[in-house]
Amino acid sequence: MRSAYYDERTRSIVSLDPEQRPGGWTISRVSVLPPHRRQGIATRLMQEVLAAADAEGAVLYLEPIPTAGEDGPNRDQLIRWYEGFGFRPYRPELGFAWIRRPQAHA
Repeated sequence: MRSAYYDERTRSIVSLDPEQRPGGWTISRVSVLPPHRRQGIATRLMQEVLAAADAEGAVLYLEPIPTAGEDGPNRDQLIRWYEGFGFRPYRPELGFAWIRRPQAHA
């Protein structure tokens, strides 16, 4: 896996940190500039991240926190988006830590 997945044309990024949790990577940022949102760019980048994680057997973690003051998705929308990729609550008592275990593909 790489520490970042880019879309050069739109300057969009998914950043990962391999050091925060054992046996996995933490998605630290998903960023698409406002003029390029709602075009599937973040979804495509996340699919690249998931494919790499699955190929390596890596666990992914994240905290669905919306960017303050921007017109992007709110927390509920982010949660639904991440759930679509197979993320589930990891520490529900904390309310923010989510996990996705590697998926086997037939």
